[in-house]
Amino acid sequence: MLAKVIKLNNERRTQDSAQSVMDYLTRDDPEQDGATREVTDYAARDQDGIPRNQHVSGGTFNLEGLGITDPADRDLAVKMMDYISRAGQQKTHFNTNPIYHFALSWREEEHPDQKQVQDAVAYSLKALGMEENQAFFVIHRDKEHHHHVHVIVNRVHPEKLTLSGPPRFDFLVLDQACREVELFQGWQHDHGPYAVIDGEIKRLTKNQRKALGVISPEKTGHVPTPAARMYEIHTGVISFVSWARERVAPKLTEILQQPGASWESLHQSLAQRGIRMDMRGGGLALITH
Repeated sequence: MLAKVIKLNNERRTQDSAQSVMDYLTRDDPEQDGATREVTDYAARDQDGIPRNQHVSGGTFNLEGLGITDPADRDLAVKMMDYISRAGQQKTHFNTNPIYHFALSWREEEHPDQKQVQDAVAYSLKALGMEENQAFFVIHRDKEHHHHVHVIVNRVHPEKLTLSGPPRFDFLVLDQACREVELFQGWQHDHGPYAVIDGEIKRLTKNQRKALGVISPEKTGHVPTPAARMYEIHTGVISFVSWARERVAPKLTEILQQPGASWESLHQSLAQRGIRMDMRGGGLALITH
């Protein structure tokens, strides 16, 4: 498992609300722009083509038993979270974002069920010291890639109305929690700042992990880079790196192997896919139009 803390920003640099994040994670707007439609088409639809917001999978914590499957429950849950956020801001006048967002990602071959996901989220919230806070999670199950879950937490404590997290170095806290969840749920151990050695979790430096052989091998073939994988976790969309390797690279190889292959034929093939090739540094880079 891997964890990613997702920074919430918007163009106006205003605070995000629980409603805005819920809308993002469950959206299906027919008037969306092309980029957003790609998110919906790739990660938000089942085989029968029904929009994600008709089949939302996930759950809530400390929200009076409300779920997120029913749209009415979702609306009430986010209204409760936003109400507490505003009440906390009025009481303490904080100027930071009251909404905290992180994601947990399983390996490509691992398929956790609803209870395993919920238990992993609950464990992570407790590790962060936010188990009493309002929270909801949305599960994205991508057949072609990895399963992951987005967790949205109200940093304002529902009774004290004061900010109660996350702790400093939250990414380290979450990484250790991932190793612990792997142990009690039986998943393979991913590679992060914490490693499992002889059944015990230890924090190691990169050099120590490399010496012990517990650091990720060099990425080859069609395996996404760490940055590409984190992008896919964040957005639910296949990254440009993965798309280019899976869809574009085989065609380019075919063109280059043809007799009389030329740069012109290569550029024409790329242009048909909305891509151009530019000189960057000491090599070539593929760039979308």
